[in-house]
Amino acid sequence: MRKRNNATIRTPHNQSNTMRQYLALLLALILATALPPALAADSNTPTRAESSDAAAQFRQAQSLALSDSPDIPAAMRWYEKAAQQGHAKAQTALGILYLNQSRHSASEELAQGQRWLEQAAAQHEAAAESILGTYEAMIKENIAAAKRHWENAAARGDSDAMQWLALLYLDGDSGVPQDQAKALAWWQKASNAGNAEAAYRLAEACIDGRYGLPKDLQQGFRYMKQAAEGGNAVAALRLSQMYQAGSGTHADPVQAAQWLNRYQAWDTDRYYSLKQLLRKLEN
Repeated sequence: MRKRNNATIRTPHNQSNTMRQYLALLLALILATALPPALAADSNTPTRAESSDAAAQFRQAQSLALSDSPDIPAAMRWYEKAAQQGHAKAQTALGILYLNQSRHSASEELAQGQRWLEQAAAQHEAAAESILGTYEAMIKENIAAAKRHWENAAARGDSDAMQWLALLYLDGDSGVPQDQAKALAWWQKASNAGNAEAAYRLAEACIDGRYGLPKDLQQGFRYMKQAAEGGNAVAALRLSQMYQAGSGTHADPVQAAQWLNRYQAWDTDRYYSLKQLLRKLEN
């Protein structure tokens, strides 16, 4: 449940079985479906894309998918052209978009999404491996397989996989023992790698004094600011509230208003979560 402005925000860490609840939230956000693209298509990209240049085809697809008015069907056609030539990031994007199109666990779109992600993961594409972990945990309910995917992706530097491992150890599940120290260590690694969700989790832990951490509003504010600047919409709202109340920082109504406006813009963009996944492929 989520309301804007000063209302309470219920997030997964307020509930039991954190990892499964958060995975369900992520999948719902993807299925329900600002920063400019880092690899924007230049004026010559369409010409090169038409000439079977896989990298240009990928950039053309990204420019269509990440625009202010995304053209997802057109983007998928360009992703597929590049993916068929073995472009791992295009395969990953295509897998994400097929998962986005699926509406039930037996769908052909879901199967196609899995196949493209597996092809990308076979080329050591960390983002594909990380999303396959989510697929295994949420769709197949195979936590052991999910953990293997996440560990492989985390070893290649994928901060989302680090975040999933943190949540897995936070709860403990299917033979994985609960270990809050490991959860905090993975969150710290993910936060250091720029993961906004991990920074948000650490912010809330510092603010409330959870998981063995001392209560520290100033450190909580620093993590919350990192999370909001990294694109976490809920962190943007919480940061606004902290600026308004002077919690962990000096009161600043101007900053409070700016972060509230940013939260509202993100919260009303139905493609926001999908774009966040696709932007990741530009690193």
